[in-house]
Amino acid sequence: MSRILGLDVGTNSLGWAILDPFQKKFTDAGVVVFQQGIPDEKGREAERSPAAERRAFRAARRLKFRRRLRKYHTLKVLIANQMCPLTMAELQNWIRNGKFPIENRNFIAWLGSTKEDNPYYFRAKAAERKLPPQELGRAFYHLAIRRGFKSSRKESSSSNEKELTNFKKEINQLTEILQRKQCTLGQYFYELFRRSEKIRKVNRCGRKEHYEPEFEKICKVQNLPEPFVAEMRKAIFLQRPLRSQKHLAGHCSLEKKRVRCLIGHPLFERYRMLSFINSIRKNGVPLNEEERQKAQAAFLVGKPSFEFEKLVRKIYPKYPKNEWSEWNYPPDKSIASSPVTNQLQKILGTEDLFSWRHEYIGRDDKRKTMDYQTLFDALTFFDDDDMLKNFAMERAGLTADQAEKFVKIRIPTGYANFSLYAIRKILPFLEAGHIQTRAVFLAKLPDVLGKEVFQKNSEKIIADIDRMETDWRAERESAVSSRERAAFLSQTERLKQYLEDEFHVTPDRFELLYRYNSRSDYQDHSRTGILPEVNLGMIYNPMVYRSLNVLRRLVNHLRKTGKIDADTEIHVELARSVNDKNTRMAVANYQKNQENLRKQYREAIEAEGVEATDEQILRYALWMEQNKRCLYTGKPIGLADLMSGDNVVEIEHTVPRSRGGDSSMENLTLCFTDYNRYIKKNGLPTACPNYDVKWKEYNSIRENIRVVGWEEKRENLRSRLEKLRSAARGNPQKRVEFLECKREFNYLCAKLAAFELTDDELQQGGFSRRQLVDTGIIARHAVFLLKSVYKNTYSRNGRVTEWARKAWGVQGFYEKKERSDHRHHAIDAMCIAALTEGFFQRISEAYRLDEEKAMTYARYSSTLPDAYPWRSFPEDVFEKSEEILVAHFTRHNETKQTRKRVHLVTPYKTADGELRRVVTAGGDTVRGQLHNDSYLGRIKDPESGEEKYVFRKELIFKYFKEESALAAIVDPAIREAVSAQLRLRMDSGKSFKDAIAEGGFHMKSKDGTFQGPPIRKVRCFVRNAEPLKIRKHAYASEVEYKNYIYAETAKGGNFKAALFRSPQGELCYCLQSLWDWANAHKRSDYVPPEKQSGPGEFIGFIAPGTMALAYETTPDELKKLSPRELCRRLYKIIIIEKDRPRLNLRYHCEARAKSEVQAEMKKTMGVEEASSISFQEPARLLKISSEKFSNHLIFEGIDFVISIDGEIRFLK
Repeated sequence: MSRILGLDVGTNSLGWAILDPFQKKFTDAGVVVFQQGIPDEKGREAERSPAAERRAFRAARRLKFRRRLRKYHTLKVLIANQMCPLTMAELQNWIRNGKFPIENRNFIAWLGSTKEDNPYYFRAKAAERKLPPQELGRAFYHLAIRRGFKSSRKESSSSNEKELTNFKKEINQLTEILQRKQCTLGQYFYELFRRSEKIRKVNRCGRKEHYEPEFEKICKVQNLPEPFVAEMRKAIFLQRPLRSQKHLAGHCSLEKKRVRCLIGHPLFERYRMLSFINSIRKNGVPLNEEERQKAQAAFLVGKPSFEFEKLVRKIYPKYPKNEWSEWNYPPDKSIASSPVTNQLQKILGTEDLFSWRHEYIGRDDKRKTMDYQTLFDALTFFDDDDMLKNFAMERAGLTADQAEKFVKIRIPTGYANFSLYAIRKILPFLEAGHIQTRAVFLAKLPDVLGKEVFQKNSEKIIADIDRMETDWRAERESAVSSRERAAFLSQTERLKQYLEDEFHVTPDRFELLYRYNSRSDYQDHSRTGILPEVNLGMIYNPMVYRSLNVLRRLVNHLRKTGKIDADTEIHVELARSVNDKNTRMAVANYQKNQENLRKQYREAIEAEGVEATDEQILRYALWMEQNKRCLYTGKPIGLADLMSGDNVVEIEHTVPRSRGGDSSMENLTLCFTDYNRYIKKNGLPTACPNYDVKWKEYNSIRENIRVVGWEEKRENLRSRLEKLRSAARGNPQKRVEFLECKREFNYLCAKLAAFELTDDELQQGGFSRRQLVDTGIIARHAVFLLKSVYKNTYSRNGRVTEWARKAWGVQGFYEKKERSDHRHHAIDAMCIAALTEGFFQRISEAYRLDEEKAMTYARYSSTLPDAYPWRSFPEDVFEKSEEILVAHFTRHNETKQTRKRVHLVTPYKTADGELRRVVTAGGDTVRGQLHNDSYLGRIKDPESGEEKYVFRKELIFKYFKEESALAAIVDPAIREAVSAQLRLRMDSGKSFKDAIAEGGFHMKSKDGTFQGPPIRKVRCFVRNAEPLKIRKHAYASEVEYKNYIYAETAKGGNFKAALFRSPQGELCYCLQSLWDWANAHKRSDYVPPEKQSGPGEFIGFIAPGTMALAYETTPDELKKLSPRELCRRLYKIIIIEKDRPRLNLRYHCEARAKSEVQAEMKKTMGVEEASSISFQEPARLLKISSEKFSNHLIFEGIDFVISIDGEIRFLK
């Protein structure tokens, strides 16, 4: 081991440090800040990946396109039958050229709607009497625009099942109304229209239930010919079949080329059932064959899950209720059942679904046989219940009653980890009683050894594997107790060696075997020394991909520059656990709840006249958590004792720090000081004299824990967790609830585990070793990726890093800057690099000595110099961090052209005679938002007569934060009505926020009271608006400025600026928006900004995210500065202003939100952003004019480049 590389991997940052353990110094360190894979500007609850946002907009575009296509087809039929005053030429011009037939006044009148002549009137009368052709055509056209909701039978098993159920319930309610009134949907809506009641978004309509019956009745009343009816029905109601999603299913983790099977497949249900049954142990003994057969009956239920107790009752009907300790599962454990298998067996009247067969005559008049697989395929293939029912009766030979039940079967959504091919190979070994992992391994052995060889030696092979597992476990326990790392062969290596010795299985053939715990998809790349492309297998998480790709780039760069080599040891820490959106939402909810609790505790402490320090809040939180009792003595802790400054009670470490305990909430307890110092001392709770029994005046610790209710709460959480586990499948809301419950459950389990830990368990090293390993998804995949080149790669837990940072005195040096400075990631990386297992033991020993000294003092030492890696460690860490230049990476791919492979219908031959079937096509993609979602209107101000832009807003506090904002309301009468009602409410003592939040605004009625029409939204003038002309309105206006749809440039829409230097030497720039580039770059006369005759010489592009260095007199002075001095000169551009030539910059180390920095600068400097550059004490935010940045800034990409390791190279 020549050097150690420490890595602090986060979702949008990467701290790194290289330690030379022999010279006891850090040779290099740095921080990389990048954009995380999922934007969170809208808040955690709304976060989603850019791809998800694009898909949502694409789906909306497709919906509009198909609706427009349906209208075109309907109009074609109506024109051909003289039911629409439009010509075919006008329609074709509209379709192909987008030219709306605005000149055809008859068509405009036909489309129009009045109180008397409206589509609802025509639909109502068409179902009663004969109508003229054009009035009938208007009714059909209205049906085509809104044709109702059609449910697919497959959708009812998807994640929005609850929403669909409510939707169908509302449809059924409307159906009952129509049946009661004996009318069609159009007649009922016309009745509501005449009563001026709301129609849309109130009444949920079904296509099959409402629209199709109305269409049929209209055709019958109008006595229309069948060819026309068929053509019109096709135009209005035809819907293409749903596209199959099978191609989106992941690949089997055992058979890489095969697709995973559905979790509702009967074979998978059997695989899942047998896997669980084979894992059951009673007093450590598996079930016998008779018990296994009885247990299978418990899985044949209609519900998706059942509790373990019911399974036991199937085996032992009279089993006692209170004797569950002999089982390895609790009675309330939730188990996935086999609902599809159960329903099919009941319908078919068979006890063995897999042996069921049925003969039928096919379409080719030949006799054929179907089995359960054909029935399952039919359930997943047919969208329509009627078609599926016909198949069941005509082909499967089911009766009408059986077919009715068959149609109601719903296949659960989701895919298993394995393919049907792999499951079929595994099942025989599960049937034989092997546990899941063993069955998976044995499944491919017949193929590798040959079926005859395996059958002949199967008993010997299984016995030998049992023996090897026993030997491996014994050696592993011995290695753990002796703290030897990798001193024995792994289980995989033993099996590999055994098969090679006994059956001559080569390494290549051994790789064909299934391994259930296959941990890495990376091949060995140690020869090249370059980390391969990131491969997460079936997982796709944008945040993980982005983090790992930056990690890969950094490590490869360090290797190429010689800063690390093949022998480098790597330590990886995960900054925070990252899985998916649901996990992040659960974490956000947890943090919010903790923040609210801290606020309550702070107010309660201050109410007692005591300063609410962090320590006091922690004491109060533990006091409440322990139900105001000491868990060691059982005595209540009074509020006076809690607030006392005499240390009557104190916070102690349940597992002492000297023995591997940390300072997390799980390991902290509030107790009486005397008991902690003179009885518990440096021991564990299990070693206390009153742990199990009462001792002197102290109650049993176990009884004290029972009294405060922790164990009961844990069991309640366990039950709730098991119930939520099945409900969370496919339900995002329940998934978040499940994760929140799991976090609370794990916390309580850890709390109780600290009280149950024995000296023997601690001596085995399990506690400290478990802390040193982090299982987060980024850390896990980072280790796999790094191990493909660097074999000595280990993960480290973030909590232990914090523990070491405090023990080594680093926290004291850097605690003030930690939250506000990106460089704290490098500080962590330095501690991670230094945190070997040897130092971990030194810290524990130092804590032990410190605790012995602390018995006579009120507090422990904050740092432990005896445990430092070397004497000046904290000073060296601080000094190294002051030299770090933070590398910021902003993705500028707005105009990057997409490439995709297109399969040609007709192949063509290339010049060399090759037949080309697939070509690469380039798209015209703009990777960013062209304009804001909300459109603006343009009107004349009713008071001044000026043309102004307006925006419709809800009358809520979000848009109107103060009374002066009401002046922007366009209509004077509405403005006065809203102002008057707000003043009345504020006069009664309400704040402006509460007054506007109350809502319920109305216009004045004739009697002068505010009982007139309701005011929900108001039009407001938009200040300083320079919107874009998006497109023309379909309906032309006589006033030119009303013919366009307007929108403002999106945030970040000005994606770059061309920088010019005038003859006088001053810099200026020309902004370019995505909208301008997208509209102009393909035109033949387009001239890019750098080639235009600008105000001076073009020198390059700058953009938000570009780094800038500040110089005092000349740029050459920067080349002579040390990294520590350059650190004070480096900034990042965050905004390039449009209205005036001015740049907004942020100091490269600043990590806080802009608003937080502005508040601090306002308090300390009197301004939110500095307008001049300070070379001694850099301002955190700068807003400088063209004159200042012309004479004091040089820019990345033009004058210098900054590498991923933070090194600056100046350009000529």
